[in-house]
Amino acid sequence: MQVVNLNQAEIISAFSSGTGLLAGVWAPNNYTLEQRIGAKTVCTGKDAGAVVPRTLVVRGEYAKEHPDLVARYLAVYLRSIAWQKKNPKETVEHSRTPRNISDLLACPDAGLPARRRRALPPATAARS
Repeated sequence: MQVVNLNQAEIISAFSSGTGLLAGVWAPNNYTLEQRIGAKTVCTGKDAGAVVPRTLVVRGEYAKEHPDLVARYLAVYLRSIAWQKKNPKETVEHSRTPRNISDLLACPDAGLPARRRRALPPATAARS
């Protein structure tokens, strides 16, 4: 076995092509691997008694130019964490569907002015 440092997309590609054997991934990538190749989770942070930290970063220049957007993003993020703690079963189900920041930016409930929201292509029922 050879140990190779790959990013999450490269791991999914390696497993999909049959060359991946063992990897550390996080949601929603673990669910993508479950769906595409029947991968099985062998250990989670909870199993290991570990806290899996989350880190948000922003470019300093962007934060100075757009403090309102950074504050709104952080507010939505913190509300989502509170919701996850209150709704663990629903959280797991929602994490099975890949999402990205453009979902947030298109959401009228995010508090962004319409000119800042981005148009998104129609959502698909399931990704494979």
